[in-house]
Amino acid sequence: MNRDALVVCLRAAADSARRDLSTAVNDGRARWAYVSPGTVRPFGNALLSNASVAELNGLWYTLPYQGGRLDFQTAAIYLIERALDHDAGEIIDDLLRFVSTRTIELISVRAVEGIAVGSPLELSDGFSIVPPPALPNVAETKMVFSPHNAPKHGWGSPPSAAIVLRETFHVPFCEPPKRGESGQTLYRAEVELDMEYALWAATLASEGAPEFRQGYDVVASCGWPGMTSGSMRGGETFPVLVPRARPVDADLARKLFHQLRKQQGKLDLAMSKLQASRRRNSFAERAVDLGTCLEVLLMHESTNNTEISYKIASRAAWLLGVDGPDRVAIFKRARDLYNARSMAVHSGMAPKEGKNYPEGVEAALNSYDKLCAAIIIKIALQGRWPDWIKLVLNAEESFGPATIDIN
Repeated sequence: MNRDALVVCLRAAADSARRDLSTAVNDGRARWAYVSPGTVRPFGNALLSNASVAELNGLWYTLPYQGGRLDFQTAAIYLIERALDHDAGEIIDDLLRFVSTRTIELISVRAVEGIAVGSPLELSDGFSIVPPPALPNVAETKMVFSPHNAPKHGWGSPPSAAIVLRETFHVPFCEPPKRGESGQTLYRAEVELDMEYALWAATLASEGAPEFRQGYDVVASCGWPGMTSGSMRGGETFPVLVPRARPVDADLARKLFHQLRKQQGKLDLAMSKLQASRRRNSFAERAVDLGTCLEVLLMHESTNNTEISYKIASRAAWLLGVDGPDRVAIFKRARDLYNARSMAVHSGMAPKEGKNYPEGVEAALNSYDKLCAAIIIKIALQGRWPDWIKLVLNAEESFGPATIDIN
């Protein structure tokens, strides 16, 4: 059967499906569940009369985190249900494109708690950070971004945004698994890692500590012969304190996402410590995390660990300072942070407010946080660590002044 005949057959099936729905008693099932076998069977037979379509019938397909056997007699019901809202010609054209190229437009969604964007923030290579209204209008979106989807352990709020990958995905096909065996599914480690870097870029480009929540995939191609969404994964993590949703600096997030992907693994530990510090309640715990972050960044590849406090403070000053007074202020801030970290580690106590913290302990912690974030951003955007000896001798010309305000 050719393209035009399939379009006519699908339109007739859609009209029949509307009659099925008009007499059905709504008991909460998906709309396609009310379409009768008598409506589905003729269109399923029509699909199998097309040689290109029939070639794929009975094969096992693999999508990220899910797979199944492609049965066009069964798949017909999903295409019919879609034809209730879309033009039948558009659906058949996309179906024939799919059986020829074996590609679909796939949208991978990972919900995030703790960041906020007003409109889609494009990162690169199909990745973006989007607000809930910009997501596909499917049941999974409504469930995940429901105001009732707060962690049951009591720490946290419903997701406030999502990291999304939109891509052209080549669908692998193979023979179905033998009886008693499970079919293949696809776990994409590289995509998961890029999602993590997108989250960290948002962390650095805001003052938040966002956390992943549920994930799911949506097939945007209207001719896909199957359900368009599913493969729910992820969920509640171990109880952590996620700060309220913070806005994201779009330009900085784009630059950081690009650089963090290029430097895979180099800044991971420092980032995890900065993120952990923003989820702490006590000064001592935050000081330990931030002090460790500072040491990871500024003692990188140092084999001589004497005079650590002085080395860290000097390197921070020369890395971020724009002039003499600025370097002195950064030197003192970095030294104070490392001293606070040492006190917390050795005594488990927070320092008392006084002459060392005239602005207050909370303000001091916030300044330490900005210092660590600025150093990570500086190294990430430069794409490497500096030569420490040249840096403190003011001979490392490739590292200019700080790129963000740390005051």
